[in-house]
Amino acid sequence: MDNSNLRLEGVYNDQSFQIANENQVKTLTLDFRPRSFNFLPVHHALELLEKWKDHFQDFRLLFSSDSELIVSEIFSKLSHQIGSKCSIEFEFYREDFNYQSLDLPFYLEVEELDILERAILLPNLKGLVLDTEFLLGLAEEGVYEEYLNFIHRLILSNQRKDLVIDLRIDWDGVFPHNLNKWFHINQFILSVSPVVEEKYRVINPDLFLSKFKNVQNHIVGPEGRR
Repeated sequence: MDNSNLRLEGVYNDQSFQIANENQVKTLTLDFRPRSFNFLPVHHALELLEKWKDHFQDFRLLFSSDSELIVSEIFSKLSHQIGSKCSIEFEFYREDFNYQSLDLPFYLEVEELDILERAILLPNLKGLVLDTEFLLGLAEEGVYEEYLNFIHRLILSNQRKDLVIDLRIDWDGVFPHNLNKWFHINQFILSVSPVVEEKYRVINPDLFLSKFKNVQNHIVGPEGRR
């Protein structure tokens, strides 16, 4: 099965890279957020990439509260090793961060619409990451369609139809309803979590495979196309 639209986020050791490779996942996210359970030290990332870089098509580097200098330094070290396969994602928008100083395209997870109104003006913003859990919460509140319609209109009014839209999903394969009414989803992001681990930072291969196949079936089925 073609898994080009699936990204595995939070790989942290040889086993997680191997499992991704065995399941033909070709795009990965390395987590550099210090408080994340999937945090990956830079020196360890370099060791893993040296071994695995030729097995994958793309690596995204996920940051939270690091300075422009730290982000640039980490990106420089890793991109020197893996070249154009490397891109950047930020967990949230920061007013005190000079995104344009990076002179690099980046992805951004956005929930607050007023923040998106500012972020969408940044010329090096390459894509948005939407979160399924957040969107399902909006649906329960009855403001889901209003929220997505606002983003859609904002993209059109700012002539940013070039923006890539990714969706972070859960391992249970539940999707926000009718999402493709507004957006084409470029990639579905799955995060390594206790749902597929047998203990801390040790993935259960059988459990991973079972959950992974379930997600695949949802993506290619009616729910994934919604």
